[in-house]
Amino acid sequence: MCDAICVCLPQIPVQSLFHILLAILSSSLQEMLREMQLQRSKAMAKDGALDKMSYGELADMERQIARLKVEKQNTERLELRQKLTDMAKQHGFDIHDLFAKGRRGKGMVAVKYRDPKNRENTWTGRGRMPRWMAAATKGGKAKKDDFLIR
Repeated sequence: MCDAICVCLPQIPVQSLFHILLAILSSSLQEMLREMQLQRSKAMAKDGALDKMSYGELADMERQIARLKVEKQNTERLELRQKLTDMAKQHGFDIHDLFAKGRRGKGMVAVKYRDPKNRENTWTGRGRMPRWMAAATKGGKAKKDDFLIR
């Protein structure tokens, strides 16, 4: 058998081919082992034998369940997205027109207050009061309305 492989692939050393085959078999065996463990865990869970499982077995089962939940959620999300896209197309819409993400752009908010001493100091009236206005209104020297732009 080795000669047949070597004849077909003369440029690849036999040891490399052996390592490649070993890796392929190893990964498929690991997948089979995971599947067997999952089936065993399911059988134990159905029998009410969760109390008999060790901590390690429970932790493995928990990881497998978390992985399966993510996989199921992703497949169901894709299926639903496809159904919604098909329904939108059926009614003559594009799915992005119906469910646009985020804001299309930030609008400018008009300035409502300006510092008479320094015209560059402005405030829209949103958020925290700026320092220049807080200092000016401190102690009742001026009112907020004194800085209102008319």
